[in-house]
Amino acid sequence: MKKEKNMTENIADKEMSECKLCPRNCKKNRKNKEKGYCLMTDELCVARAALHMWEEPCISGEEGSGAVFFSGCTLRCVFCQNRNIAAAQTGKIISIDRLADIFLELQEKGANNINLVTPTHFVVQIAQAIKKARRNGLIIPIVYNTGSYENIETLKLLDGLIDIYLPDMKYMDSSLSLKYSNAKDYFDVASKALDEMFKQVGKPVFDKRGIMKRGMIVRHLILPGMTYDSKNVIKYLYETFKDDDLYNVTAMSEMLDSLNSMIAMVSAGLGGIAGISLLVAGVGVMNIMLVSVTERTREIGIRKALGARKSVILQQFVIEAAVQSAMGGIIGIIIGSIATTTVGKLAGLNATPTPMAVIVSFSVSVAIGLFFGYMPARRAASLNPIDALRSE
Repeated sequence: MKKEKNMTENIADKEMSECKLCPRNCKKNRKNKEKGYCLMTDELCVARAALHMWEEPCISGEEGSGAVFFSGCTLRCVFCQNRNIAAAQTGKIISIDRLADIFLELQEKGANNINLVTPTHFVVQIAQAIKKARRNGLIIPIVYNTGSYENIETLKLLDGLIDIYLPDMKYMDSSLSLKYSNAKDYFDVASKALDEMFKQVGKPVFDKRGIMKRGMIVRHLILPGMTYDSKNVIKYLYETFKDDDLYNVTAMSEMLDSLNSMIAMVSAGLGGIAGISLLVAGVGVMNIMLVSVTERTREIGIRKALGARKSVILQQFVIEAAVQSAMGGIIGIIIGSIATTTVGKLAGLNATPTPMAVIVSFSVSVAIGLFFGYMPARRAASLNPIDALRSE
């Protein structure tokens, strides 16, 4: 084991001192904290690690895939759904030992597999973490989730460690790959990478639940107006892998429909929670104002005895209720804005409340105060001044 560790460290030193892990061959000394084309040094950086329910059905299943998102990327896809992560704008530096522990923690949570998302530039460290995790009890499959812009030599470092390859085949047309991913040689590189991946894992193997245990799934996203290239990709995949069920073609419209469906479900749930919260808040405002009216009954009686009209008393208490509710709304907006921004950064998303959302939230809080404050205000305005003056 000591010999294996020394060998692994030697490989790490060699690869990171003059990095050629990906086809960019930037030769940066990442060990000396220089950033490669991937925007990362040799420090292992993870943006997110959690159960992921939205991978291919045979990968996620009902339990979820144990996805680990690595910061940085070797491509520059303009349509990247994890842009902040790929641009290394979010992530936490961790040790190899901690990564191995994360793998085991995801297994304990019931993950069907460990899903390494955009892992190319950390292959050496990941290989060490996999070996350690397996020595400590990791038994679920390892998924290598990649854009396929891979060096064959790098993939060979993973032979025997990866159970499932989940690569993309984005383009055949080099002008498209240059324009949208800044990789003119994408197809030449990716096609060779797929051959090596398939050589390592072979034909797909599924368990009784339909969950993949070994094999390769090639994904392709049909870009708007680029159907001709998608047809060429599909033809290439079929002619290369024949009729083996090895690829999944997804149209952008399908992804949008799925995303919209998820957003609708989440919005409905949040809408229900918000409705209940507003009702509870409104009842709270009403109770506070009823207590205020009770405690200030004598004050109201004095004001009425001095000539205060019913409408003035009504207006006073309605305004008080609206102000209290508005203050609560402002505090809620501040806390909500901070929480949204913080969660967005952790998830690698640009989540900032819009001015319209702030205005609507403030307006609703004021409206709640006006609506639920009316009954206590009316009660105050309707008090008999003689009875009110006798109140203790």
